[in-house]
Amino acid sequence: MEQSSVRVRESFGESADFLVSVVDAVADDQWDQPALGEWTVAQLAVHASRGASTVSAYADEDAELTLHSAAEYYSTALAIEGVHGAVASRAVEQAEQVEGPVAEYVRESVSGAEEVLTRIPADRVLGTVVGGIRLIDYLPTRIVELVVHTLDLADAIGAEVTVPRRAMAITLETLGDLAADRPDLLDPALLVRALTGRGTLPPDANLLG
Repeated sequence: MEQSSVRVRESFGESADFLVSVVDAVADDQWDQPALGEWTVAQLAVHASRGASTVSAYADEDAELTLHSAAEYYSTALAIEGVHGAVASRAVEQAEQVEGPVAEYVRESVSGAEEVLTRIPADRVLGTVVGGIRLIDYLPTRIVELVVHTLDLADAIGAEVTVPRRAMAITLETLGDLAADRPDLLDPALLVRALTGRGTLPPDANLLG
């Protein structure tokens, strides 16, 4: 487990630094621009930072182990009725509560998570809103969130970026596991065909939809 833990922790650090680098590239006149769906750039940045801040928020919550993989975490979360609407509303509310520069808020969220990761073991069970899950299984979901939403943010401000290799690898592995576990969301055979030039994904394909 130790080698796997080091890889996941380092990948999390890369994905968190990736977010900070793109947030630092946001111009002063871009924060109120449209970004993703109904969110502005500022609201998207605040939401993206939850990829880090939830690690801090859940680290000290005692919980019983109920979720055994990142894919199971996502499957459970996606099954909650109205989850996407709740996420969208929460991002708006959180952004309204931010005092001071958004970029500083994001950096503080990242540094807080990195501090937590120095003191909790890989098998620590975190009490998330959808159940208890070990840190080593939860971190890949945070890497996915950080990578996906940092790419959203880069697209919104017109920045060309390259995702850190290990963070991208964890993201692809996690999404691949989710597809394998939930073919109702996306047939994994379609994914394999698309990645090997033997087909294309449907336009509405969305594992996190």
